[in-house]
Amino acid sequence: LVDFQGAKRRFQLVGEANGVTVIDDYAHHPTEVAATIDAACRSDRDRVICVFQPHRFSRTQLLAAEFGEAFASADLVVLTNIYNAGEQPIPGVSGKLIVDEILKQRAHISVSYIPDKHELVDYLQCISRPGDLILMMGAGDIGGISHDLAAKMQGSG
Repeated sequence: LVDFQGAKRRFQLVGEANGVTVIDDYAHHPTEVAATIDAACRSDRDRVICVFQPHRFSRTQLLAAEFGEAFASADLVVLTNIYNAGEQPIPGVSGKLIVDEILKQRAHISVSYIPDKHELVDYLQCISRPGDLILMMGAGDIGGISHDLAAKMQGSG
């Protein structure tokens, strides 16, 4: 146990720079998302910025309302488009579906929708400030973006 470093992509510290911490997590179900955000809120950070890449069109469609509730503890939420995981797109189903649910259920939460995950790094660098914890979540390829963000932040520090 002394050598155990934790499970990859489970509240994994990716980097810290300029007072901003980047955490990567595999959470992709509303229950996991809520639990991970709650854990992040127990940290001594000023704000929890939650970046979420939905996983599968069918899951997003089926659980959109539950996802709307799952982000209740976050200070800011950023949604990107769905990682399809081999599924065909479903008309009318995108990350915006979850954005709409959050706004419907939790109008006090600041929410942004950035469909192209490659735009996240620049966006997060612009909105983050010392004391923030950026929590990148999803079962798709969002983990790579969290590493890109941490590297860029550390390079600009």
